[in-house]
Amino acid sequence: MENASNPEIRKQGLGGSDAGIVMGLNPWRTRLELWQEKTGRATSPDLSDIESVQWGIHLENPIADEYTRRTGRKVRRVNRTIKHGKFEFIQGHIDRKLESVMAGLEIKTVGIRSAHLWGEEGSEEIPAHYRAQVVHYLAITGWAFWDVAALIGGQNLRIFTVDRDEDEIRDLIRKEVDFWQDHVQADTPPEPIQTREASMLYPASDPDSTMEASCNTHMHVNRAKEISVKIDELKKSLELHKAKIQSRMGAAELLISYEGKKLASWKSSTRKDLDKKALKAARPELWEEFPKTSNVRTFRIV
Repeated sequence: MENASNPEIRKQGLGGSDAGIVMGLNPWRTRLELWQEKTGRATSPDLSDIESVQWGIHLENPIADEYTRRTGRKVRRVNRTIKHGKFEFIQGHIDRKLESVMAGLEIKTVGIRSAHLWGEEGSEEIPAHYRAQVVHYLAITGWAFWDVAALIGGQNLRIFTVDRDEDEIRDLIRKEVDFWQDHVQADTPPEPIQTREASMLYPASDPDSTMEASCNTHMHVNRAKEISVKIDELKKSLELHKAKIQSRMGAAELLISYEGKKLASWKSSTRKDLDKKALKAARPELWEEFPKTSNVRTFRIV
């Protein structure tokens, strides 16, 4: 059995978990980080010691068994790397193949904090980066649909179905091919689409340098200003609506609809934080003994 987490295998192409990163949809990983890994400039993060990952591995078989019990569809493992018919660097390792039907199963364990990102059972409403992963598998297998069995909060199993969409597949494959050929093979970093990526590429400023804005850059500055104003207005509007709701709730911890559905919560809790000012005053020697210096490059549009 080939190990999908083997960094040498992952460096040979783009796998299912890479699809959401290439599309700029992954909330934790950037295209620049992926490029660094595929070109050998960085190593893939080792997730094997993370407890949530370990539980995901432990629960994979029970979730697959429960999926079969609920749907009546038997599943089996596919212990090999599956590659795209035209582009071999587009590859993947799937969780399960559905017996007697051209379809697959992806198994997820979801923390309670991410539960709101998942829709009603039977729908296609799954997080965008996971959908990209499923579309990637549909592309390399040629199968008709993909089910996703997600155990949410350790106690709520929901089954979702993503049907094959040729337009969606073509868009993903085009972007994966562009990423691999234009950046990995060409050894050229992708142009940043997030400020985090820009900061990684250009971590330090030259105090003696100034650049004159091109027409295109000037357009981005103007658009950023316009969007910033809209965001400020929306934030103020959001704060107003939140304050109105909280005012109506008073001391109530939960707000429910007339149907009994939970609409909002406002719970009290106790949190302990380090009082840095008091620590510095009481134990200045510790403050001097454990300094932390950070290089920060601050961006502002004026």
